[in-house]
Amino acid sequence: MTDRPNVVVVLARCRYSRQPFGVRFEEKLPGRWIADWAFAIQEQAASREGYDRASIEGKFGFDPDYPGCPYCFARKLVRCGHCRRVLCYDGKEGQLTCPWCGASGRVTGTAGQVDVSGDR
Repeated sequence: MTDRPNVVVVLARCRYSRQPFGVRFEEKLPGRWIADWAFAIQEQAASREGYDRASIEGKFGFDPDYPGCPYCFARKLVRCGHCRRVLCYDGKEGQLTCPWCGASGRVTGTAGQVDVSGDR
């Protein structure tokens, strides 16, 4: 009998198209989460599946085969400092506008926790 992997899907939005997508994270080691898949999803379906309430804590990385955002193909993610929700990031610009709440800010630091339930 094999252990099932600890998998969490986090809801994100493309910063360009503003479309929602899911990001699959798998816990490879305790507290070490790797994003290995991303897929387009309707917000209602994501809510039904609980992706908009996901919360994971630890260190985050990306599998070399992670495809990135299904809309713009950006291979990084950031969390909005205002609404705490996740969006794609191409790593090039320091100033972003959140597609969830419209807040603008600079990209700084690293996340040790992703909690996408936010304040809604």
